[in-house]
Amino acid sequence: MKDSVQKLTFKEVATYPRPGSSTPTNFKFLPDGKTLTFLQSEQNGLTQSLWSYDLASGTKKVIAGPKKMDNPANLEEELQRERTRERNLGVTSYQVAGENTQVVLFIPGQPARLLKNDKETVEIPSLGTAIAPRINQSGTQIAYVKENNLWVMSLSDQQSTRLTHDGEPAFTNGLADFISQEEFSQPNGFWWSPDGSKIAFIQADSRHIENFPIVHLGNETISTEHHRYPFAGEENPKLRLGIINLVNNQTKWLDLDQETDFYIPRIAWRKDEMLGVLVLSRDQTSLKFHLFDPETGTAIHTLSEQGTPWLNIGQFDFLDDGNLLWSSERSGFRHLYLYDKEFSLLN
Repeated sequence: MKDSVQKLTFKEVATYPRPGSSTPTNFKFLPDGKTLTFLQSEQNGLTQSLWSYDLASGTKKVIAGPKKMDNPANLEEELQRERTRERNLGVTSYQVAGENTQVVLFIPGQPARLLKNDKETVEIPSLGTAIAPRINQSGTQIAYVKENNLWVMSLSDQQSTRLTHDGEPAFTNGLADFISQEEFSQPNGFWWSPDGSKIAFIQADSRHIENFPIVHLGNETISTEHHRYPFAGEENPKLRLGIINLVNNQTKWLDLDQETDFYIPRIAWRKDEMLGVLVLSRDQTSLKFHLFDPETGTAIHTLSEQGTPWLNIGQFDFLDDGNLLWSSERSGFRHLYLYDKEFSLLN
């Protein structure tokens, strides 16, 4: 028994994944309810593939994996990986949508790939260097960010339409700002409506923030990156929240009932096409959760909380019946609260 025990090596302790920590992640059921998909390495390493598990037979198999890992991720991809603490390679995320089970795979440094009905994947070259692509619920369109503007592409013909036109360096549409990603674990900068007719998106203006240089002295060739870094006590990015109607390409800007200095750490659509938006004051002592009518851009219901010395923001979820499940520490301990559609407390 004693001879069968293997000691950990220094290499095993100092490298990822840690011994015994290569486990399945990112579970999703396919629309038929018969198949479970997940990400896992094929060789207990960092390079992940997409697997499927058949609930009836209990068998699992690899349905898609990365191609040759020759292309490094671009700078924006690397920054997103750093802010989400993503160490894995290969298929790092995927999305499932539509009755015909459209699965879109995202691999750093490679074009996005489309998997239909558990068949061979095909590249989507027209996405090119797209950032943060996301498929709508019906599986017919993909929205993405390119050159700091929001675009939408039809999967039927892979033709793209530009939705915003004012993006420029330090002025972005559809990308989460640095603080949202790093401090509030909010990597998303836009959100599809349930019926796919609208997209809510963040517009972030950082042009007034000074560039901060980061010099990479350890590389073979010394290089410098410049970032609009919002130091403590200095100005933050100026945020706006808009909703694009894909039928007429018109944007409605929402009245957030705030001064210019605030955070938008959480956003989600309700099934009836109303938009829930959590707005937090910069001193983090006051929050408002608004329910917006996307047609008028005004809040029809608001839930407010105050707290000192600060508020720990919680999560919320819209239930199928439209009621709101709300997480709060207002009692001194974290509890769940149930509100009706008009934000009246049920229990």
